[in-house]
Formats: sequence, structure tokens, C-alpha cells
Amino acid sequence: MSLLFKGSDWNEKTIYNIWKSVDKIGQKKYGLDYYQPQIDIISSEQMISLCSTHAIPTMYNHWSFGKSYSMEIDDYTAGKAGLAFEVVINSNPSICYIMDNNTATVQALVIAHAAVGHSSFFKGNYLFKDRTDAKYILPFLSSARKYIQECEQNYGFDKVESLLDACHMLAYSSVDFNTIRQHKTAKQKKTQLAQRIENDRQNVNLVFDTLLGRKELATREEKDEVSTTNLLLFFETYSTHLKPWEKKIVSIIRYVSEYFFPQIIDSISNEGWASFWHYNIMHDLYETGQITAGHMLEVYDMHSSVVNQSRWIQHHIPAKTDSLNDTVILNPYYRGLNVYALGFNIYTDIKRMSQNPTEEDKRLFPDIAGGDWLENVKFAMANFDDAGFIGQYLSPTVARKMKLMQVQSMANGGGSRFKVQEDLSSDESFLKLRKELSHQQEYSSKLPLIEANLRPDHLLRLSYVRNGDRIVDKQSAKQIVSMIESRLWNDKILTDF
Repeated sequence: MSLLFKGSDWNEKTIYNIWKSVDKIGQKKYGLDYYQPQIDIISSEQMISLCSTHAIPTMYNHWSFGKSYSMEIDDYTAGKAGLAFEVVINSNPSICYIMDNNTATVQALVIAHAAVGHSSFFKGNYLFKDRTDAKYILPFLSSARKYIQECEQNYGFDKVESLLDACHMLAYSSVDFNTIRQHKTAKQKKTQLAQRIENDRQNVNLVFDTLLGRKELATREEKDEVSTTNLLLFFETYSTHLKPWEKKIVSIIRYVSEYFFPQIIDSISNEGWASFWHYNIMHDLYETGQITAGHMLEVYDMHSSVVNQSRWIQHHIPAKTDSLNDTVILNPYYRGLNVYALGFNIYTDIKRMSQNPTEEDKRLFPDIAGGDWLENVKFAMANFDDAGFIGQYLSPTVARKMKLMQVQSMANGGGSRFKVQEDLSSDESFLKLRKELSHQQEYSSKLPLIEANLRPDHLLRLSYVRNGDRIVDKQSAKQIVSMIESRLWNDKILTDF
């Protein structure tokens, strides 16, 4: 085969040829199923603007998007942050935005990452299939934007903006957690897949069923008391204060929140999957003579920066007798867990365990070890959120490679002491670490879970569903409740937090 490009320059024909080669590898060699892409080339300024509106060009107007844009452009011009090399929209066809200042090599990598990796994840993962409709999201948002603009003209800008403010505060409280699949900690078996699919069919689809008839809460209305964690749906259904046009706006924000929900709890698996495929596809391009060794060096440089995991500590001096007195020097450049790194390493390790399992792999992952690697990575992508993905597939090999550890902070006067658990030599210590990391990725561990309980006398109580040691900031909660009382409910609300 001939080279797709020689240097770093490219044109529209180059982009087209890159996509045809990448698409051929993705579909014919690996059998990946994804939405066919629309590839748009945009400037850095356009990329900043796009990122500030959650990558949706037809998003409705709100001051928070302008604030986000201002912060993004300030950080970029000051050199504090870089720009996304690509952005992809979960739609059908998928829309992939790539930067006009990317080199030809980077364009090939980001096309493989976004148009094949992310797009196949959007189409194949159960959360996206259950809770989003890629075909209609952009027309819906375009209509929603027009409707909100009409409301601003008819009812006043301030009324619309205050309603959007209230809805945005509850945007992450717009999911009924009873409908989210709970993953078992036991070793998964292929026979479980059929049962999970059947269960999903019986569950309520909160996006579309509620838009059509609000089946979820309509059913509960027959009972003496209504309870739900889907607060936006609750106020849309039961608020006597909201006018019809206001309820429609609440419904719009709920729909948008439901659309973005899978991206929040699937970020590790999603970005890991996309990184896994850009890495493998770029290798295939090199092995078939479509890019040079020089281009591959650029790929390695780009890829390593994407999946690099900065260390939490710069230096750790274990105490001789008491681990609570360990000396720990923190890394000032640590920015938390790199979702690209963890996800990529897990998928790569699934492939390794399938092809070259160790005795440890055979003991801990009997369903994977020695199996078909392509089938195994596709199954992992399709059937788990981040919590389930880590709980099922994180191996001691990956934990050791990334130097994962459990850290317990202990109060010590004006300073801090740390108990650091790094030993993963036993199955027990590893499984404990994996369980804790999986728990941290649960949605209810990232954000507070609030339940609305409506009594027959129309008295509303908001209750905090405690998850472990997580507590609610009382000052923020007071402000949010005040906003709900004045804008969504117009009556006194009882709370237990």
C-alpha cells in the first residue's frame, strides 16, 4: 500500500483517504459497529466555543456556557490548559470535530479515536443504547433551542433564565437509580447477558416513556406516597406552581441530562475504549505501510501523553514500625486518576490475558484467560458502566503497573498523616483495592443522591440517601432548596440534611 501522507501537511483529500483506511480496518478486520461519521474541521476558537456548550453546537443559550467559554479561553491564552484535539457527538451520523492545526498524523489518530472508538462505544454500550437516541438528539436540541428562545420573547428573559438556573442545579438529579443495572461482584458468565437484556426491556426508559406518558410516576401516583430520585421528572409531573410552558422547559433539561448521563458514569470505559482502538489501528496502518516509522514516533509521543498517569506522591518513606508515621511527599502536579490511562490499560490487559494468561490470570479471570481477545473486549465495552468495568476487569497486573494504592488520611493536629497500602501481593489485598476503586466510580459516590417523597397531603420531603461517609454541604443545600421552593414548588419543603 502507498503512504496516506508523507509529511505533516494534509488537505481534504488526505482526510478522506485516512478515514477510508481507518474505516476498513475498523469494520473489516475487527468487526466494529459504529455510526458513520461526519468529520468537520474547525479552528481552535471554534473548539473552545464547542467545548463550553458540552460539544453541542445547537445547545440552548445560558449564562453558564458563556462563563465556561470565558474560563476556557483565559486558561488557553495563559498557557494553563491545552485544547481538545477532537470532539465527537453521540448522534447518528456521529459528528467528529477535529482541529485544523493538527498534523496529518494526529488527524489520523483522532479520527481512529473518535470516529471509530467513541462512535462504536456510543452504539454498543448498554447505557447509551438504553438511555439515548442518537438519531434524534440534534433535531431535538435544535427545536429545544428555538422553543426556549420563543419563551424568552413571550414570558421574559428573567423568568426563563431563573427556571434554567433551577433546572441546572438538579441536572444530575434527573435519573431514577432503580432503573440502573446493578452489577454482580461474582465472576460474570455469558448466560447472564440474556437475562440482563430481558430485564432492560422490562425497565422504564425514562427519556422516552416519560416524555410520551410519564409511565414511571403515573404508576406510582396510584400509591399513597410518591418517591423518586428523578427530581426534574417529579417537579414536571407534580408541581402545581409551574405553567405548561415551564414544565416543557423542565422536560427539555431532563431530556438533555438523561442524554449526558451515560457519559458521566462511563468515562473510564469510553475513553479507554477509544484510546485502545486508536493505538491498535495506528499500528495496523504502520504494519501495512500506510504511515512511516517517523509517523509512528509521533503516534507514540501523542499516545503516551494521553495515557500518562501522574503519581500522587513524589516520594514515600515507609516507617519502620508504624505505617501511620510514613513520610509522604505529595506530587504538586497530580490531577487525579487519568481515565484514559486506566481504561486503556484495562482493555489492553484483557487482550493480554486472552492471549498470554499467567497462572494468576487463570485463577482470577477464568472466563477471560485463553479466550478470544476481540470477543472479550467487546463484551467488556458493551455491558458495563465504569463501576462494573473496574469491578470485573481490573487485574493485579494493571494495579501494579499503575502503582495503584489505598490511602487513608489521618488527622494529626495542624497537619496530616497517611496510611498507605501498596502491597498487592495477595488476592485479598488486591480484591479489597479493586472493590474500593469500583465503589468510587459509582454515580452515587460522585454526586449526592436526593430522594423526593410526596405525601397525600402534598407535603414534600427531600431526603439525602447517604453513601458511605459522603456528606452534603449544608450551605449549598440550603441555597438549592430555597431556589426549588421559589421557582419549582412554591411551597415549604422539609429536608433531613
